[in-house]
Amino acid sequence: MYIEWDDNINKFDCCDDLHVKVRSLFLVSLQLNRSFFANVVGKRGDILSVGISPRLSTLSYNGIDGNPPYFSSFNGNNTDETMNFDFFGSVSEVLLSTIIDIEHAIIAVNYFCLYGGISTNIRWKEH
Repeated sequence: MYIEWDDNINKFDCCDDLHVKVRSLFLVSLQLNRSFFANVVGKRGDILSVGISPRLSTLSYNGIDGNPPYFSSFNGNNTDETMNFDFFGSVSEVLLSTIIDIEHAIIAVNYFCLYGGISTNIRWKEH
């Protein structure tokens, strides 16, 4: 399992270490006032993309084969408004309806690390 963001890659054998790394990325985001994505790549090759921003997060999940269905976190608000995240050097517009709090994002990362797939503690919208 590993996490990648910008030009960085960190491999992890332990979910606790991944948890610490994700929390540290939220602190970096706060210090730099910057929103960016980090991809957590699971043991089976599935990907949980985590939007890292100073006070909020967003999630998207792609299964092992990279084919649909795709899932995004969903906060229950239907809006077309967006916010920008850096996605490996490109601007990515994210719907505000996908924005969740940081603690729920960390719960989803921990679940992904332990079990793979998407956490039932998060509301998801299929695309």
